[in-house]
Amino acid sequence: MSKMNKKLGKLALKEIRESIERCVNSKQISAEAERLADHFGVSKSRIYELTEDLRPKRKTRADKGKRVADLMQTEGLKLAASFVVQYNIDPAEALRTAALRGHKIPIELPTFVRYLNEHGLNRKNRRRNSKNFRRFEAKEPGEVFQFDMSGSKERWYDTKTRKIVKVSELEVSKNHPNENKNRVKVWRFVLVDDYSRRRFIRFVAVDKANSSHVVAFLMEAFQEMGVPKILYTDNDAIIKGGRNKRATQILNKALESVGGYQLQHHLPGNARATGKVENAHQWVEKIEKLLGLFLAEGRDLTLPILGKFAVQIQNEYNNRIHRETHQKPLERWNAKRHVIRTVDAGLLKSAFLVDEFEVLLKGDLTFSHKGVTYQLPTDQRFQDLVHRQSSKNKVHVIFPDDADFYILVDFDGNEYDIVKAIAGPDVFGEFKSTADDVAEQTRKELKAFAKENAKAEKELNRQGFVPKPIAVIDTDFVPEKSNTLTFPKPTVDVTPQILETLPTPHKVAAENAYSGQLISWYDAVRRFSDRFESKAECKEFLDTIYQSREEDQPETLVREAIEGLFTEAAPKLRLAR
Repeated sequence: MSKMNKKLGKLALKEIRESIERCVNSKQISAEAERLADHFGVSKSRIYELTEDLRPKRKTRADKGKRVADLMQTEGLKLAASFVVQYNIDPAEALRTAALRGHKIPIELPTFVRYLNEHGLNRKNRRRNSKNFRRFEAKEPGEVFQFDMSGSKERWYDTKTRKIVKVSELEVSKNHPNENKNRVKVWRFVLVDDYSRRRFIRFVAVDKANSSHVVAFLMEAFQEMGVPKILYTDNDAIIKGGRNKRATQILNKALESVGGYQLQHHLPGNARATGKVENAHQWVEKIEKLLGLFLAEGRDLTLPILGKFAVQIQNEYNNRIHRETHQKPLERWNAKRHVIRTVDAGLLKSAFLVDEFEVLLKGDLTFSHKGVTYQLPTDQRFQDLVHRQSSKNKVHVIFPDDADFYILVDFDGNEYDIVKAIAGPDVFGEFKSTADDVAEQTRKELKAFAKENAKAEKELNRQGFVPKPIAVIDTDFVPEKSNTLTFPKPTVDVTPQILETLPTPHKVAAENAYSGQLISWYDAVRRFSDRFESKAECKEFLDTIYQSREEDQPETLVREAIEGLFTEAAPKLRLAR
């Protein structure tokens, strides 16, 4: 029986309490508790637990609750904290910079770091910069779909054999890119209805997923589950940009009378914001382990088999009881009365697969596409475009074939929805708002404070005031005093006399090190001829130094020879001043 689980009898309890009660100070209590723990075979903390009411309470510190400073109220500390949050400056350097700018810093670095931690701004949270999300759920099926895609860790498609193969992460990873040209990654696309948890899963084999693959998946999913009011995803550029961005505008226009269509993103690095689809990925990864057994038994895994596997695990999940809703996702999907917004396949295609091109507008505000001429509204803004356009400066048109409107983008990036009249840009509202936690509130306040401070300093610098110092950048290095005894380092000057004493192999290397850069006879003539009465005299003297005009000599030796000639007071030589 362990010490923690040992049961003590009434006599033992009585003896323990009487022994502790006889102690007069904490030192005696500690020693007696240790003796009793050893005697009865229990832990020391167990003795303390049984005698808690007998031991004196710890005295309250006289300065408890009093602080010399507050992170958000003391100006110098707030400024330093804003540097940490906004510019990711190390806390030590942030404190130094605030002090250099004339602020009083009443605390030391460890206390400053502790204050940051108390506000949820420790190093880990600062790096992650994540925002806490409260749990939310859509009001009905089809209101919000969560979407995400992820590359399979060990599943690859061999384009040569047309089979799915397993490749260890030790062979291919972020730091070891795939070098096999016949092998492409297998991607997992997952869509989850936020209310019912109904899932739609597909696998795609492609080297790198792009917006076209996202479009193809969403078209298939929307045809089966309907178009949601909101598609909620992460901030991936593949999802939020390209064709999907244009499709959002087109679908929102087409479904405007029945709630519209929005594409919303959460902040980067906040996987919890789309937790339902992230959980779906984790669940699929767990079920994918069965594919390892499939391959280990020598069975061929192809894309059609993988596609069938996706449908099977999708149906498996949709027809099992969910641990939170206590309903099967498919039953929960069907149990609540809601409208499934189906869109014609042609409209979906026109929404996601639109034509994008550049045109030169004609003087009458018309342009042609596929043999048809289209008229823009006779508005002054569009008339101005005609005068500003050129062969290198054209307007951009996003043109869906089956929709009754198109989008025109001018030279300044302004977008216009053009039907039979000018349409303003769509207004996108927020679906959910969450209360900020302490860290997020502090982070927002400090970032705003840092921006205002930088703006004020920038204006002062513009007016000619001396910029306020920044630690390290605007301070000179001052070595710290040390008690360590230091000794001077011996030095050896390399001289020609030392070179002469060296063995031949080392002598050559040492001569090169001593003499410096080599110079040719011709370069020496050009460089030193002005020191002689004539170029002919310079050539004649250099012939005495160079064994031939095709060899090189160290520049320092040539210069010393000329200087030596000058010091001997040769009457025909002059030194250029």
